[in-house]
Amino acid sequence: MLRIFLSFNLSESDKDFYKFLLTVLKIRPNNLSIYKKAFTHKSFPRSLSDDYSNNERLEFLGDAILDSVVAEYLYIAYPKRDEGFLTNMRSKIVNRKSLDLIGEKLGFEKFIKYSYPEKQPKHFFGNVLEALIGAMYVDKGYKRTKLFILNQIVKKFFDIKGLEKIDDNYKSQLLELCQKQKLTLVFETTENKQDNKTLTFVAKVIIDNVFYGEGVGCSKKEAEQNAAYQALQKISA
Repeated sequence: MLRIFLSFNLSESDKDFYKFLLTVLKIRPNNLSIYKKAFTHKSFPRSLSDDYSNNERLEFLGDAILDSVVAEYLYIAYPKRDEGFLTNMRSKIVNRKSLDLIGEKLGFEKFIKYSYPEKQPKHFFGNVLEALIGAMYVDKGYKRTKLFILNQIVKKFFDIKGLEKIDDNYKSQLLELCQKQKLTLVFETTENKQDNKTLTFVAKVIIDNVFYGEGVGCSKKEAEQNAAYQALQKISA
């Protein structure tokens, strides 16, 4: 039945994409077009008939759903832990670096549509993963999307018990260190828009008026975490 469907209704590229959704992501799409939109970056030429032909709206939706599902999962998994612990654990799962890596491992690169002269930026992968979750919610509903997040993302890619032992809040570590030594810590964060399309943030760490590190990220938080990591590396060298 699947072979007949693929033969008569889809182009060759759509067949490959459909098979990818089915075999790799375990999704049998009802509406293939919304999944194609999830893989379309805003840099790709816009369809004249569609003002929202990129994945940004789906990314917005998927981000909220992913946060909600992971929050509920952790709430049930840790009935005796406080809000601070749960928030920290969620940030270890739902962060740009983790989502980018998952998208890369799942093979998103082949199917993302974008218009950049240079190599495809890896931060596209996490954005597409969130957009994919949004597309699945629209196509399949919350229950199926929740199962996808838990089985194909959380349980497949994360050692939850292992995450408990990891402290990757570098900004908090640096702040605590400076407070103990009574040093003045300042983050100078600026926006950087490349080619009038991609917005990134650049953060510099200044400790007692001395430059200690710089970080770049797709959000202010990510840039400051990366800068704090560089500063900690310099301090411990």
